[in-house]
Amino acid sequence: MNDLLELRISYAVSIWRTEIGHVLSLKHIIREAAKGPVEQPTASPDALINQSFQARSGLVKFSSALANEIDSIFDLAAPKTLQRFFEKAAKKYDGNCARVLDLTRGSIPVDSVEQIEAVDRILDPQKNSEFLANWAKKGYFVREYENFFAAPTRAGLRGIVIKLEVPFSNGNFHICELQIQHVAMLDALAKSHPFFEEQRHLIDEIDPDSKEINTATAAKYVNLRETRKQIHDDAAQAADLNLLVKNRAYFAEDTTAKPAPAQKFDMVG
Repeated sequence: MNDLLELRISYAVSIWRTEIGHVLSLKHIIREAAKGPVEQPTASPDALINQSFQARSGLVKFSSALANEIDSIFDLAAPKTLQRFFEKAAKKYDGNCARVLDLTRGSIPVDSVEQIEAVDRILDPQKNSEFLANWAKKGYFVREYENFFAAPTRAGLRGIVIKLEVPFSNGNFHICELQIQHVAMLDALAKSHPFFEEQRHLIDEIDPDSKEINTATAAKYVNLRETRKQIHDDAAQAADLNLLVKNRAYFAEDTTAKPAPAQKFDMVG
């Protein structure tokens, strides 16, 4: 992979991480012992930050092994800034820092449907891969598995996202995030990101208590999302990614997205 391609992928990956962080979807909790939302083992900001740095080497080992399985590379992201860490905890999780699971994160780019299908076979815990079984013996567990290639978001975002439990020698652990992204979708995200930023600006018009949004703002928000969806769908079609979509209703007109007076705001896709 040449330097220019790596730079392009790195830039697009940063956009994907920003946007996918706003997606609300059904969570697949993998470990039987896990009940309710997946959380870090501590809510202490200082402890979480320290653990996130300790977990980087473990995430690299697991993810590099996976990348080798599908003939790709692993890109370890820069640590999340303290400002973004506290903002995310406050805005998304009512201040519960234990819910922030992407302090340590990375990604693997793919460029074929075959690679995506291979990743799904390997990482989906319901498919009992030998790869996951071997890493489970070392204390690594997939705590969440989300396949947005099979079920794209309402804005057409596609990818695979897992939350990975990385063990420490003292018996503790830290949860990290790993994303699998198709290079065609990364290019599309670079094109659609300005519309996403406009959507984010609309959030300022929302009453933080009632979360109500007026009709005009809701209509603009939906139009921006549909513009992004078209860009993403066109890229997916060109890369044959629509073959992976299991819910064919995704391609039907989104009649549920029509704004209504004082519509409850939900940042979905």
